[in-house]
Amino acid sequence: MLKKSAILFTLFVIVVSLIPLPELPEKIFNLNDKLMHVLVYVIMSGLWIKVGFDEKSLLFNKYIYMVIGIGFFSEILQGILPVNRHFEIFDMIANLTGIVMSLLLGYGLYYKNNSN
Repeated sequence: MLKKSAILFTLFVIVVSLIPLPELPEKIFNLNDKLMHVLVYVIMSGLWIKVGFDEKSLLFNKYIYMVIGIGFFSEILQGILPVNRHFEIFDMIANLTGIVMSLLLGYGLYYKNNSN
């Protein structure tokens, strides 16, 4: 069930990242937007970390590479596709920040639970 939830959430993120938007002004750095990127990628990578841990008892796994790829390529595609979105390096950094936060939280919980 968790893997299905992770797949659905990931597909949702991809679709929302690539759907066309109405005309937007040229973007400037927006903190709320960056926090949303961090939150979404904390959740998405957290789900995949848990799926990977359940499957192989490994915290860092192939799914993290997949989430990093989604964060990277969705931003590239926003700059290439005619979806009225802009490529932003700070969005990529926010995505990666969310992934790293989720990894740190996952490692912390893993070692806390296994040290007792």
